[in-house]
Amino acid sequence: MIPNAAILTKHLETFAGACSATEVILFERTTFLVIASSSPTPSLDTSLELEGTPGVSKLDSKRHERTSELIKAFKHSCSRVREEFRSLEMELHDFTAVLDEMTRNTYVMVVIHDPTIGMFSWFPIPTIPDDCRFLEIAAVKLNIRLARRKFEELQSDSLVS
Repeated sequence: MIPNAAILTKHLETFAGACSATEVILFERTTFLVIASSSPTPSLDTSLELEGTPGVSKLDSKRHERTSELIKAFKHSCSRVREEFRSLEMELHDFTAVLDEMTRNTYVMVVIHDPTIGMFSWFPIPTIPDDCRFLEIAAVKLNIRLARRKFEELQSDSLVS
């Protein structure tokens, strides 16, 4: 259904590498259906292990569907209190996720399983100053902002073809 899904996936994989991300997922803006994603492995089989990735043991085959449902519920909660949903950052012990606008019609979620990125000060890492952790989250957000033009071009190319 997405004419340039393979091209989008290739660019998402490049983007994931630039952000040191485990995975990058591109969602349609209104429905939050998955348009494309970079995959950390050749297959999304639930039995696959992400070797060498701390905090990641198995991939859930329904993770995109579940993530989409959770984001839609959160977006709905925002609208009930008359707040506009724009972006979301989650900084947990096992991973960091940043959800932000990518194009006029899409959102992107960057998932990073790196304990040095985005950790709050109650998980101190002696070799990394607290300020650097938040700068790394800002760097991910900056990468998203810098990638917007390219993904707008890819989106307009698919509309023309």
